[in-house]
Amino acid sequence: MSQIGYAELIRTNAAFRRLWSASVISMLGEWFNTIALFMLIYQYTDSEFLLGILFTIRMLCFA
Repeated sequence: MSQIGYAELIRTNAAFRRLWSASVISMLGEWFNTIALFMLIYQYTDSEFLLGILFTIRMLCFA
């Protein structure tokens, strides 16, 4: 059985291409949300400690 790479899979498989595109868009939205939260917390509290807590909580979702 031959293995194909991600680039070829994205080019040739429409269902995978849609799934991959949706995943990329979702992750971009997630990171924009995280950046906005960082900015808001720092703007309102000036606390690096709270930024660290937020970062830790957000990264637990990816673990």
